Amino acid sequence: MPSEATPFRSLDEQRAACESLARHRERPKPPTMPFLPPGVEPATRTLSVQQQRCAEMAQAKLRKPLLDDEGSGSLTAVATGRWREQLLLRAAEPACEAVEAARSQLAEMVRRGASERNSRSRPGSASALGVPKAAAAKVAAATLAEAVLHDSPEFLELRTVVEELLWVALLQQRSCPKASAKEGSRPAALGGASAGDELAERLEHLLVDAVGQALRPVARKVLAPGARLARQARVEFPRLAAHLGFRESEDMVPAPAGWTRDEVLRRTADVRACRDRVLGSELTKILSSCQA
Repeated sequence: MPSEATPFRSLDEQRAACESLARHRERPKPPTMPFLPPGVEPATRTLSVQQQRCAEMAQAKLRKPLLDDEGSGSLTAVATGRWREQLLLRAAEPACEAVEAARSQLAEMVRRGASERNSRSRPGSASALGVPKAAAAKVAAATLAEAVLHDSPEFLELRTVVEELLWVALLQQRSCPKASAKEGSRPAALGGASAGDELAERLEHLLVDAVGQALRPVARKVLAPGARLARQARVEFPRLAAHLGFRESEDMVPAPAGWTRDEVLRRTADVRACRDRVLGSELTKILSSCQA
């Protein structure tokens, strides 16, 4: 078999490698310092000297000595404990014109900001809104008159009559015959809408025509959009709710009326007459028989 090359060194090679490792190596030169003159090496410190230097640098130092009026060097105000006197003397000195002008401008800005904050804190006042006092007094009087009107017995009677007529319309709408599931499933190609749907739509139109003329001028101003009866009308009789102006809202305050006592009495009489007329109509009798 041919002899293979061995990876081991010979004895002479090993001795030469050991001698090269045992030679004294020269110390690398320190990096050059640009702030030192050429040819001058930086001084090195021992460990103890370096620790002492660090301790000295960690000590608190006093500021540079303050100079008195003559400009001669003296002890610092901090060292002698006279720093408070120095501050008081400096504060008592008269300020220059620029400082006085800055102070007056700052006082004017503070006063202006305070007046603006006071005006914003009263948004309902007549001066804040730019409304004349006469107009503000007129608005306040109208608001008070509206509150008195809503608490009057005549207005409460009008609300009761409106609720009765609205209930009559809702009950009649419930009594309208509805199309059965079999009739409602007829395709449009075989006759369009069912006869039951057409009848219910015509009856709703008749009910709106019967009660709408009396309820439309007063319903929104008597019942709030968030009232129970108004919400029920929007769900069960949306055609009538849209005709009366009951919007989708949970507001419990009705629209302002602005009526006088005589107008309230006249509208109450109109709604009561409409209620009696609807209850005695042939449509009510027919729907009552259908419900029976």
